[in-house]
Amino acid sequence: TERYAALAMNNDITSFAQVIAVLVMVCGYDARKAKHYASKIDREGKAVVYWASKDRCEKLVRTFGTIGVDCNLIEN
Repeated sequence: TERYAALAMNNDITSFAQVIAVLVMVCGYDARKAKHYASKIDREGKAVVYWASKDRCEKLVRTFGTIGVDCNLIEN
């Protein structure tokens, strides 16, 4: 099991398409899985969207930051 996770927060600025694109690009998710997590963020206000090594989760946090999404690294 992976020791780190990325918790993404919803906002009113970033488009659904941008969130999906980042999840596909950084996490390697297919469009369906990325849309599932984007919907979960939108519906619940936040969601853990990725479990991986610290470096890989930090990359997602940084990339989300470039599109205005707050995302936190959490240790499992």
